[in-house]
Amino acid sequence: MCDAACGGEGGTRGSSGDARRARRVGRAYLLADLPACATLTARAAARMYAALLGEVDGLRLLSPAGVEAAAAVAVEGTDWMLLRRHAKGLGHFLGMPPMGGETTAFGHHGSGGSLAFADRARGLSFALTRTRLVGPDNGTTRLLADAVRAGA
Repeated sequence: MCDAACGGEGGTRGSSGDARRARRVGRAYLLADLPACATLTARAAARMYAALLGEVDGLRLLSPAGVEAAAAVAVEGTDWMLLRRHAKGLGHFLGMPPMGGETTAFGHHGSGGSLAFADRARGLSFALTRTRLVGPDNGTTRLLADAVRAGA
């Protein structure tokens, strides 16, 4: 998807017209909110998770039954990339510590402490993206998410 959004076909470009198109499409790609390609703003991520929970500006991404299905445990065990035990729903981590550790929360973390999730029990969505990567996570993301949850 990312390659197609950039205007490429497996990274090959032949003519100067292709290069012009790649620059034009590349700018559109960089301005687009594409979660799988690391070009998502915190505002867009929070709105996406809010639209999973309910209607946002007339749009709802999943029915209530779809949210239940997406947030149900699909697999649980050691994640081979993260080398930690996690529960996962359909495309989302469930109840990670920065999400409050509750199974009513589902979402995904990203590089350097970025995080986005929906909390079904509180009816809220949260997203934080980082402009400066921190590693290991310095705890700021969890502190902010905890403060937002406490105010909900």
